[in-house]
Amino acid sequence: MWKQWNKRTIIKSFRKKYALFAACLIIAFALGVTAHASGWINVYRFFGDSSTVEIRTNADLSQREQDIIIEESITAYENGEVSNNIVSEVVYRNFNDVKEVESEYGIKIIIPSYLPNDLVMEKDITVSDSFDDNHNIYLNYKSETNDSKMMGITIITQNYDESSMVVRVTDTVFEGNYTSTNGEAFTIFNEDGATIVASELGTISYGLIFMGFDEDEMYKVVNSVQLDNYR
Repeated sequence: MWKQWNKRTIIKSFRKKYALFAACLIIAFALGVTAHASGWINVYRFFGDSSTVEIRTNADLSQREQDIIIEESITAYENGEVSNNIVSEVVYRNFNDVKEVESEYGIKIIIPSYLPNDLVMEKDITVSDSFDDNHNIYLNYKSETNDSKMMGITIITQNYDESSMVVRVTDTVFEGNYTSTNGEAFTIFNEDGATIVASELGTISYGLIFMGFDEDEMYKVVNSVQLDNYR
């Protein structure tokens, strides 16, 4: 059973306003089941009424194993449980320039080709360095004319040890799927009044977070995104 699997001693909670998957519990486990060769990744997702669970592993999980993981992860998240096995702290760094971030991490930062004229990027680009040499990159934009209007871009790397399974529990609520005019596939979530438009491309999670946008303007931004650099 899943309870008997050996935890890989990493359980970490991340919280950052306007960041993709804000307030999420990330749990990495060592697998007690047969795994595939490196690079072969399964992603299982469960969309609940008030949360989303994502399981990333290179093992095949039965439906029963998925159900056990989902149930126990949601319970741990709702109860605020953090194991004594925490060994990794998140380190935040601030940058002033997109090119500087790209040079430091070797990750292309894709910005929509269309942005409303009233949006201005905030000075600091925040990068959180987390376990297994993964990074969360946050760019925030605010309107010069409307204090309640803002947009975020998040790029999250997910390069985990092939012997591990990572479970991500979030407060995001699934709303639907969307294919852009560029042919990009997105999943749409809602979290605390923000609309999150996210795409998963291999080891990269790319997200746009919108607050205070009307629907037409939001989709105009989404339709201008081209994610070929992540393929």
